[in-house]
Parts: sequence; structure tokens; C-alpha cells
Amino acid sequence: MPFAPIGRSSALEIINGIPMWNNAMPWQKSDLTPNLGAIDSTPDVRPGLGYDGLAHLKKFVEQGGLLITCEDTAQFAIDTGLAPGVSVAPHDDARVVGTVMNTVFVAPDNPVAFGYGTNVPVIRASGMAFNVSNTLGRAAFRVLMDPLSDPFDPYAKRPTGRGSVEDSDEPQGRKVAEPEPLVKQHPWEPKQLNEEQTRNNPQVIPVQSRPDVILRFSDAKTLLLDGLLDKPSSIAEHAVVVNAHLGQGNVLLFGNNPVYRGETIGNYALVFNAILNYQNLAHKDSPPDKQP
Repeated sequence: MPFAPIGRSSALEIINGIPMWNNAMPWQKSDLTPNLGAIDSTPDVRPGLGYDGLAHLKKFVEQGGLLITCEDTAQFAIDTGLAPGVSVAPHDDARVVGTVMNTVFVAPDNPVAFGYGTNVPVIRASGMAFNVSNTLGRAAFRVLMDPLSDPFDPYAKRPTGRGSVEDSDEPQGRKVAEPEPLVKQHPWEPKQLNEEQTRNNPQVIPVQSRPDVILRFSDAKTLLLDGLLDKPSSIAEHAVVVNAHLGQGNVLLFGNNPVYRGETIGNYALVFNAILNYQNLAHKDSPPDKQP
């Protein structure tokens, strides 16, 4: 079920709708509007989704449905708990205005990516991008680090916290053991959890329910294809299309609007692929009996 962008609306605005004072705002056929209401109509567009509507939407996804969101409706899905492990990446001072940007497929074997090559251009009206995590709550996106270190490079910080990069990094007065190999984290990847962080932690998302990144922005040097883009480092290489899992269903989040008029015709297949393959979007590591 597609949930098209509403236009810079917050989750509360989507739930509560437009204030019900003053006159109704009809969308239906009348003598003044004879061409409206061919597909659907309503005597008043002001009422919002409501909390009952949100509960029905959650039930629809949990029972195996697919909800497709983009821009402000993607933010709505995140804010209302429909997309566990996904957050909006801070834009910082990045400036994006109607810009064509380069992206890279992280999961080319995902059904949403069928028919595409390595890259696809996307049009962005803002700098919306996503972070993903293996945990819920405030701890999901909090990273403790030296303010001078690289947040995505584990080798930028020494385990003992002593000495310079050239000095031997060995605890004094202890038997030296080989450290576990460190894996460099990319901006589109979730922060890796160690054994201590996962032990008896109710906030850890089960493997089969962790979000999948399908498409990400390219690096800052190759990100701009056309238009205005200033200071892109805060969004470069971050996720732009993410598939979140809720119950037996999925919530697909687009940081861009993939069906914005004819200007994004190259992105249409991302939506069509998702609709046609809604039953095949389970997490790549899910056991067969977990798939809807």
C-alpha cells in the first residue's frame, strides 16, 4: 500500500489532520468541480488518520502487508514505530534543492532492485537520508567516541586509550592477547554490537527483523549529478532506500520521492518491484519459516 508524501507534515499532523473549525474542505464532484471524484471523493479532507487508523495500519503490516512511504510519510513511519531500527540521518548544513544525486545499490539481489545496474540517479528536494541500527531506543543511534576520531573507522581509536598511533598498544602488567579483528563501519551500515552489548539486552532487534539497506548515496565526490548541492558530507554514503520489517510485513522507506511526476521515471520500477514482490521482502538472513 503506497503512502504518498503529504507535504512536510509531521506525524501528529498526519494523525490529527487539519483543525475542524470553520468550513468543510470537500473533494467531490459538484457543479463547481465537475471533474473531481472520478476515483474517490470525500465531503471533507480535514480529518486525519487518527490513532485507530494508525492501529489498523500497524496491524496491516504485521499481518504481512507492505507499506511504501517516502519523505514525510517515511518520517511518520519512523516516529510511530512502524520502522524498527531506522532513523533520519542529521542533515547538518547540507544544502539540497531539486538536485539529481548519484546512488549505489547496497543489496542488488533484493527484489526491489531487480532490473537495475550498480547505480541509479535520484531527484532530491531535500537532504533526507537514513541511519539504521540493530537496536531500539536512544541507544540505537548513540555512538561514544573520541571527538577527534573517525566515527566509522575503528582503527582511529586505540583500545587502551594510551600513546600515539606509532606506539605499541599493549596493556602494561598483563598477558598480551591478540585483539579481535576490527571491521570498518560504513555510513550506511548499523553499528556492530559486541557480546556485552547484546547480553540480556531487550532493545536488540532480532536478526530477522533488522532493517535492510537497499540503496545508498554515493561518496561526496561523485554525489552531485545535476543541480545545487552544498556541503554534502553529512549525507554522503547514507541510506536512501531502506526496507524495515514489522511482524510478518514490511515498511519500505524512500528518502526521495520515486514517483515525482515524469521527472523520476527511472525510479518507478523501484516501487513496482516492491509491489509485485511484497511477499518476498523478508530479511535476507530470515529462516524459511519466517517468511510471509
